[in-house]
Formats: sequence, C-alpha cells, structure tokens
Amino acid sequence: MDLGLFEQITRGFRFPREWDARYPGQNQTAADAPPGYITFFEDFFLQDNVWLPATEFMAHILHYYGFHIS
Repeated sequence: MDLGLFEQITRGFRFPREWDARYPGQNQTAADAPPGYITFFEDFFLQDNVWLPATEFMAHILHYYGFHIS
C-alpha cells in the first residue's frame, strides 16, 4: 500500500482523528507498529469489506472462529 491509498482508506472509512492512524515510515514493516498501535492491511478494507468500528455481531463471529480483529 502506498501513502495515497492509506489516505484514501482513512478518509473513505472515516477513521476518527483520535485513532491517530499512521502510515509506516521508510524501511518499517507491519511488525514495527509502535506500542499501543495495531496493523491493518488494505485487503481487510478493500476486499473483505470490513468497516470500523465493527459491529458486535462481527466481534462474535471472529471470536467463534478464534480470530482477533487486529
């Protein structure tokens, strides 16, 4: 994902400012998220059609299958 797509996703999915969404710096990977942050992948939004905040139903389904939203 490039910075333009990141900005498109954060605007299009209306990420609240208090989430402080950050695009990774140069030479950073998904594993380099600072403490207190989580990593989202573009496919999560663009192909899986997941919106945040997720519904309680979505949380129950993820829990049932042993997945966590992050």
